[in-house]
Amino acid sequence: RLPNIKAVGIKTYYRLYWFLKEALPIFLVAALALFLMNKVGVLAALKVALRPVVEKWFGMPVDVVDAIVLCVARHEAAAGMLIRMADAGKLDVFQCMAAVLLTTIFVPCFANIVAMCKRVGIKTGVAMTLAMNASAFFIVGVFYWVLVFLRGVIS
Repeated sequence: RLPNIKAVGIKTYYRLYWFLKEALPIFLVAALALFLMNKVGVLAALKVALRPVVEKWFGMPVDVVDAIVLCVARHEAAAGMLIRMADAGKLDVFQCMAAVLLTTIFVPCFANIVAMCKRVGIKTGVAMTLAMNASAFFIVGVFYWVLVFLRGVIS
């Protein structure tokens, strides 16, 4: 049996409408927050604070911090930035693998964080986000150094 095209169209319209109604304001707030953080200097301070972790633990250039921050807004934007860095020769194969893993398991996007906080409360939502980020940093660092070790063993 074929689905009713009109019913599918109506459901698609309402789901798209609901998504835009919920997600668009959150995305706009996230974009504004990132813009203001950049203008005030918070992103520069974040780069300085995360430099030891990114360079020593992840073995990546500090510019990856920009991709990490973009993950909060949209994971796809971070992926685009990482592709440009790889094409420019700033990331080797192992760094690319670790960066993709990081952007995949790092903090959920801003809309997901807000949804989590709505569902479980602000305190629990923030705690969950911090726990996810800490575990992502640990896992990615271990992953990168295992790759480095294997490169030494295989070579």
